[in-house]
Order: sequence, then structure tokens, then C-alpha cells
Amino acid sequence: MAKIDQDKDKRLAQLAVTLGEAVSVHAAATTLLESQEWDFSAVWYGAVGCACELFPAGTDEIYKDVVSGVYRLLDLFLGRLLQLAGSEAVVMLVSDRTAGESEWRASTGREPKGLLCATGSGIQPDELTFGAGLLDIAPTILGLFGFAPGPEMPGRAMSEICATPASRKVQKISWTPPVPQDTARVASDVAALEEFGYTDTVATAWRQEAEAARTRRDFHLARVFLSQGRFSEAIPLLEKLASQTPALPEMRLYLGHAYFLSGRIPECRAICEALLAETPDSPFASAGRAHVAMAEGNYDEALSHLASGQKAYGMVAALDAAVGEAYLQIGKHEEAEAAFRSAIQTDAGIPAAHEGLARALLGLGQHSEAAEAALDAIRLRYDLPGAHNVLGRALQGMGREEAAAGAFANGEMLNRRLPVA
Repeated sequence: MAKIDQDKDKRLAQLAVTLGEAVSVHAAATTLLESQEWDFSAVWYGAVGCACELFPAGTDEIYKDVVSGVYRLLDLFLGRLLQLAGSEAVVMLVSDRTAGESEWRASTGREPKGLLCATGSGIQPDELTFGAGLLDIAPTILGLFGFAPGPEMPGRAMSEICATPASRKVQKISWTPPVPQDTARVASDVAALEEFGYTDTVATAWRQEAEAARTRRDFHLARVFLSQGRFSEAIPLLEKLASQTPALPEMRLYLGHAYFLSGRIPECRAICEALLAETPDSPFASAGRAHVAMAEGNYDEALSHLASGQKAYGMVAALDAAVGEAYLQIGKHEEAEAAFRSAIQTDAGIPAAHEGLARALLGLGQHSEAAEAALDAIRLRYDLPGAHNVLGRALQGMGREEAAAGAFANGEMLNRRLPVA
């Protein structure tokens, strides 16, 4: 601590606050677990996220062990929670972060996916689950208590944790909304106070920041709706944001993406063309035009856009993969193979490129090579039903019927788990 100039570097004090909050949460949680009857308990520690933000990868040498130290502290906390919960409790450990994030990012060039661990009665030890996301946690907890998720609830109850089908339905809770204030009367009272010389200088000073906060809130809400496939709710929000903040192109980018996902291709194209007219040199221009063309079934046009993008910006892996997909759609398997191999050579960590290569090789009758490419995609990301199905077809072509049946069964199982938009 003596080596840190705390007049300039305030991170030690911030770390102390983060640790103090974690200890306080832990003290409250353990007190409740010891003193109260409970059927369900949930504890959240935000210490890891705060520590990662304060001391990111490549931070000063003196702080290099802080994040791992926070993990070790939380591991001690977890041990105490498990002790208090008892051996009969079902325990789930969930995080959108993982230890060793910087090493993972450096070796793969990708963001880590977080972690999920579970133990308890009915859960098979050492079983793996694939394709789980944060939206699956609440349905899984409901499933543990025998409840099926509500029809409007996104996500799924993970069968690896909830082996018994749910037998009860969640009852809707009646809720009476609060009575809104009489805005006209409030405005009148404020005007009367202002006549006497009273002014809310704080509100005036913070009005711009409050509006920016509302914009961020609505933007994040729209992104959540998009991630859940709730396009009819996301699009009006994004339309309002795009009209209110014309200087922020990301609002229109997300609106265009929402149009694309919901099948409203003409509106998507109109937004893309407007954005491209404003920023014709954008590195995403070719890919944007190409994807709209592919959605309309104009694969030759898509290839033309992608080819120009490759010339302008080099052999970008994502562009190569898009080129390969376009070639597959028009049945040019040799050209698709070359494009996917180019994508893999540039970035071997794109599962879709390996799956695309497997499909191209399958179309060329190269079953053994197709199976190997499909396995490469599955090694990178197991929860790809298409990769398992391609693997099954390739194994069939090799005469390995039993192994093919297993691959098809995996693909069907993963398809059932995919969220329905």
C-alpha cells in the first residue's frame, strides 16, 4: 500500500468499498440462513464485476493479483453458504463472468460465456449442459419447485437440473397500479412557487443527464426484447429512440437489425441505405448490404457486395464466412469450401465457419472431411443443432449408422431446447 500514491490513484479506496459491500451482503445472507426458516435463498455478490472493472487485464503490476484474490475470498464465502444450506439443498452457482477471463480472451479472441454449476438431489454428477443462458435460470428454479414457467416467460427449465417434469402452473398475481399524481395540479403548484422566486436549480442542472439516462434505459430494454425475440415490443422503442437521437447511428443500426430479424426487409434496407449514404466508407457497409440481399434471396447481389468488401478491407473472417454461406445457397460448393477455409485460416474460432465448411464438403461428397469439420464446430460450441445434423449425415455417408443416429439424436435434443421467438 505504501507504494501507491493514493492522492492520485483512488482504486485502493474503491476496492475497500467493494470488499466491504461483499462482506456486508455475506453477513446478512448467513444470518438469515442461520436464523430463519427458508425454502429458497438467493445471494448476489457484485465484487467480481467491480474488481474486473477497476483492475482490467494488463493493469499495473502491483494490482495483478487483486481479481484472483477476490475470487478466493468469494470461494470462502461459497464454502460457508454450502455449509449452512446443508447437503440436501439444491445449489446453483451462476455468473456471467469466469475466472481467468483475460487468459481466455487472449487465447481465443472472444468474450467468455460465464459459468453455471449445480449440485443436489436428482442432479447427475459431472453431467454437462450446453446452450444455457441467464434467461434459463428463473424457469429452472421454478422447475425445481415443480412449477412450469409462464407462457410469457422466455428461457427453459434445464432438464439436466430439473429431471422431473413440472406439474403445477404459476398463478398470475393481481396487481393494482399506483394512482398517478395529478400532473396538472403539480405543474400549477410548481409555477406558483416559481413566481415567488423558488427555482429547482438541481433539476435544471441534471435535466440533460436525466434524459440521457432515460435514453440508455429504453435502449437497453429494447436490446433485452430483441434477445428474447419480442420484436413487436423492441421495434416501437427503437423507432422512438431513432427519431429522438438522430445523431446516434447505433439506434438506427439496432432498429435495422430488429426489422431484419422480424422479416421486415424493406424497412431494414431503407435504414441500411440511409446509414450507408451518411457513412459510405464504413467497414460494415458491404456486409450490411450483403445480408439484406441474402434475406431477400438475392445471393448473386450478396456475393457482389461481399467481394467488394473483401477487396476494400482484406480477407476478414466474418466476410469470408458470409461469402461461403452465399455460395452454399446457390449450390456452389467448391467456392463455398474455399471461402470457409479462408475464414478459418483468418480466425479458427468461428464455429459457423467450421459448420459451413462441413456442409460444403458434404455437398462435394467428402464425408470423412465433412465429419471432421462438423466435429471442429462442435468442439468450439456444442449447442449447434445444425453441426450435429451435418455430422450425422456425414457419418451416414461413411456407413457408420449407429454413430450417425447418436449425432441426429443430439441435434434433435438441442433443437427442442432452442427458445421459440
